[in-house]
Amino acid sequence: MDDGLIEFVDVLSDEPSEHVLSAWELVKGRHYQPILTTCSGLWRYRLGDVIAVKGFAPDDGMPVINYMHRREDNGSSLETCTESELTSAIISTAKQWIGQITGFTVVRDERKMPYAFGFLVEIEGEIGNDAIMVPQKMSELLMASSFGYRYAFWKGVIRKPTIRLVGKGIFEEFRRWKCDKAGISLAQVKVPVVLSDDTSKEWFLSKVIREL
Repeated sequence: MDDGLIEFVDVLSDEPSEHVLSAWELVKGRHYQPILTTCSGLWRYRLGDVIAVKGFAPDDGMPVINYMHRREDNGSSLETCTESELTSAIISTAKQWIGQITGFTVVRDERKMPYAFGFLVEIEGEIGNDAIMVPQKMSELLMASSFGYRYAFWKGVIRKPTIRLVGKGIFEEFRRWKCDKAGISLAQVKVPVVLSDDTSKEWFLSKVIREL
C-alpha cells in the first residue's frame, strides 16, 4: 500500500505491545492484532481485529490469515466465546462428570469479579459422583478450544465457569411461563444458549437448587 504497511502484534505474547512483527516473522497457528504503520514510521494505528495465521502462500510466502473477531480490550463481553463453544463445553463435560443434560442456558455470573460464564443446567437422573470437578474441567476444555476464553482468562478478566443446577422440569416450566406472558404458542418459545434478558435470568436463578 502507498501510505503505510501492515505489521502485527502477538496477542498472547509477554513482549511489550510496542514489539511489532513483520509478515515474514509470523508463526502458523498463532493469533495476532494487525497494526497499520505509516511509511515514515511515526504513527501506528491498531486496527482492533484479531487474525489467525493458517499457513503461508506457496508463491510468495505471504501469510494466509483467517479473521477471528474484533478484539475487546476490556474482556467484558459474553462474546469471549461463541455459542457453539459454550454448547460443546457443557455437553462434553456433562457427559463424563455430571449426567444427562435435559436443558441449559448461560448467564453472566458477576457474584464476584472477574465475571464467569454461569451455566444453569437441568439433568435427568442422579448427578455424577465427581460433579464437583466440572468447573475446572470445563475451564480446561475452553482453554484448549476457545482462543477468546484463553485470552480473557490469561488477562485476568474472566474466571472459571460456574455451574448451578435447577430442578427437574424447570426448562419446560420456563417455556410455559414465557408462553403465558407473551401470549404465544409453546412451539414458538426456545431457551437461548446465552440468556441476557434480566427478567428471565432472575426467573431461572430463583429455581437453582445446587451449585457445583
